[in-house]
Amino acid sequence: FMRVAIKETIKKRTPFLFSVISGIKSWVLSFLVTEQKKKLLKKIEQFFSNDHEMAEIISFLRANTAEMIPYFFTKEYSNIPIQLTKVDRLWRASFNGTTIYYPAEMTGDYVLRSFRVGLMEQDIRSPHKYLPIGSVDIGGDVAVLCGASDCIYALQIISKFKKIYLFEANPIWLEPIRTTMRDYLHKIEIVPFFVSDKTGPNMITLDDFFRDRNEKIDYLQADIEGDEIKMLKGASSILSQSKDIKIAICCYHSAKQKDELAFFLSDMNYEIQCRSGYVLMWMEYPLRAPYLRKAVLYASKKA
Repeated sequence: FMRVAIKETIKKRTPFLFSVISGIKSWVLSFLVTEQKKKLLKKIEQFFSNDHEMAEIISFLRANTAEMIPYFFTKEYSNIPIQLTKVDRLWRASFNGTTIYYPAEMTGDYVLRSFRVGLMEQDIRSPHKYLPIGSVDIGGDVAVLCGASDCIYALQIISKFKKIYLFEANPIWLEPIRTTMRDYLHKIEIVPFFVSDKTGPNMITLDDFFRDRNEKIDYLQADIEGDEIKMLKGASSILSQSKDIKIAICCYHSAKQKDELAFFLSDMNYEIQCRSGYVLMWMEYPLRAPYLRKAVLYASKKA
């Protein structure tokens, strides 16, 4: 608390000094991350010297700079012919039958990068793919997607459900979502709230949101920047009462996140699996061993 108070005092009384200090800190962090990135290959080679599952990742890093998804298939997305236009104050990006709308506040280059990454993350070869693995299929009455943003994934599964709730708290995404999903407005509901473990201004728990709705949730997916455990805690009643809900949840935002999520769900009698492959959070400083993380955790109720 004292540190925050001092920071705010400096910011108010000497904004120029605060700006200089912030700039120096940003430069130092950027330098440290750059140096860390250069050394990751050697560290990963040493840590996983006898692990055959890491062979492709190590081969990739020998030939390329560090990437979050360190697999050769990602290079296929570098130059895909995306059609990018401005339509009704929004960006429209199209490729191979998929059309996604983006906020006007973004630059064209940023939209192109975001669209490529979004498509690449849901590639069948990606460790970041949300669709369950093996025999675990999804479909049914209701799906809940937390952190909907570009809706690339929502479009992929829209035909599997009678209704999909799209939770997205960032207001700049609301119009793009409505436009992207305009052919499916009869079966979606956009909810402009953060999903958390308590209900308050601009946030809500899933238990509170669905308490008076007579609906059966068959699928729950979340990518909400590290708040996934809060979302699960706020859905305890749903998770405990459901007999066959399927879950796909991102688990790479911190080194301990996968274990934390797995422990919580296992304690509620869920069987846990993880997507094959790993992500490399090279931009996180300091990044400590084992360096690579599982990206998506799948869960279903034990029989």
